[in-house]
Amino acid sequence: MKKLLLPTLCLFTVFVSGCTPTTSTRSFNVTYRVDGTADSVNIAYTNGGGNRNMLNDVKLPWAKTVSMTSGDTVALVIQIKSSGTAHGVVTGDKKEISSCDGSGNESMVTCAPGQLP
Repeated sequence: MKKLLLPTLCLFTVFVSGCTPTTSTRSFNVTYRVDGTADSVNIAYTNGGGNRNMLNDVKLPWAKTVSMTSGDTVALVIQIKSSGTAHGVVTGDKKEISSCDGSGNESMVTCAPGQLP
């Protein structure tokens, strides 16, 4: 009887706690890049923890690398403020995970691959 008690208690504990599996958190170096012929763009991007950063009147080319972890949301939004083009690329640990292109005054493009694995 004692041999069954311990496994039964362990199963009950897992059941009561919601059966949440333990997963490891992985770190990523996410790099946002924007280049093109536009004279000026506004850029919004997310960093670790899902915080959004906004930059105005950015001259191209532009790049930013941030440290993020599994489950963080990755997004890059580019607003072209003048005539010209903009090309955005998002890489995670040097592998491309999203790209986007736009052209024209006041146009907006989004590179939003979603959550990191």
